[in-house]
Amino acid sequence: MASTEYSEAATEVLAILEHMDIKEVNKISKNFIKFLQENSSKTYKPQFDFKKPIKELQLKPKTEALIGIIYLKYWANKEEKEKFNKKIKENEEKYQKRLSEKYNVDNLFKDKKRK
Repeated sequence: MASTEYSEAATEVLAILEHMDIKEVNKISKNFIKFLQENSSKTYKPQFDFKKPIKELQLKPKTEALIGIIYLKYWANKEEKEKFNKKIKENEEKYQKRLSEKYNVDNLFKDKKRK
């Protein structure tokens, strides 16, 4: 069973998909849709104004992540996937550099005063 956070996100994704063009929804694997349905909340009812753009719907972070997965796996073309993967790689390199600088042995005790 999924956590409340994920089950509510699955519910929000399903609500969004219900308001999308069926051609786009049909690009998503039936297994993934089934996964969302099985893990969706039976009590949570999202209240979205579908007249607004998706960016203005105040989605839960996990919902945004699930939509990102759907986009990358089912809707993005090759160029978009390459651009996304490049951005992921750049972000990982920046993160690793920050970690390296933060936990560098030479710098760990640099600011500590000797007693």
